[in-house]
Amino acid sequence: MLTLKIANFRLLLFSCLLPIGLLGKLDLKDGDSFVFLGDSITHRGPYSQYIETFYVTRYPERRISFMNAGISGDKAGDALARFEEDVAAFKPDYVSVMLGMNDGQYLDFSQEIFGTYREDMDKVLGRIEEIGAVPIVISPTIFDQQQYTLRCQDPEFRFIRLHASDHYNGTMALFGAWGRERAMAEKWDYVNFWGPLNDLTVDQRKEDPQFTFVEDAIHPGPIGHAIMAHAFLEEVEPDRRIVSAVTARMQNGKWRVTGRNAAISEVKGSEDTLTFTVKAASLPWVLPEEARPGYELSKSG
Repeated sequence: MLTLKIANFRLLLFSCLLPIGLLGKLDLKDGDSFVFLGDSITHRGPYSQYIETFYVTRYPERRISFMNAGISGDKAGDALARFEEDVAAFKPDYVSVMLGMNDGQYLDFSQEIFGTYREDMDKVLGRIEEIGAVPIVISPTIFDQQQYTLRCQDPEFRFIRLHASDHYNGTMALFGAWGRERAMAEKWDYVNFWGPLNDLTVDQRKEDPQFTFVEDAIHPGPIGHAIMAHAFLEEVEPDRRIVSAVTARMQNGKWRVTGRNAAISEVKGSEDTLTFTVKAASLPWVLPEEARPGYELSKSG
């Protein structure tokens, strides 16, 4: 029951808005299944959990299955080799693909290496369509060269062995640009993880030169994964972008209360008091405390 004391009251709005992105294809219905295909950034990272949590809270009446098919160290060719067991076996309706960090081999851009990545990605995307699923292409995330240089001062740093190129973040940008063009040509959804992570890193370093989302230069932390999840949701544009909205106004001496994504009942009121019961169709998107700065940086709220 919600009780309001009225003073020049015209409109109340209770909402949790998600910014509107480009027209997307993702329309997850009751009974649908979704597979996140990727490397260690998918395997060990929570962006897929954050996205799943959004759908569980925003569509509590739907039973949607989410599977994480990320494997540490994978390239596109590795994902193709395990496709039947890790993707096709689940009979998914949608499959997102985020690969590339390992495919570039941490070297300067090479046409030969890029050609292999492009060929294997095309095969993966083709297999997704062959099993009747909808592909969603996701760019690689950033490689933080500044952080890599800093961490390599420690001889025990686990990735010092990579001897990564000074230009590897640019290689990831090029891989992502190819994915965007490929998705546009086929009218698939494309989600840019590289862009917001890179732009926000540059922006934050204006205030804190040591800032990073990527402590080991490769794998984003919870803040970065929240930014990634937001970028995904902004692009695919779920139809239920608000939790609930309530409008109340006086008409001809009576209160009229209406709800969006909410059922309104037990409306009672006088000139200075209004009570009613709201049953929202959705719940707010919940993120862990350590991920909240990513939500705020994404200008979601």
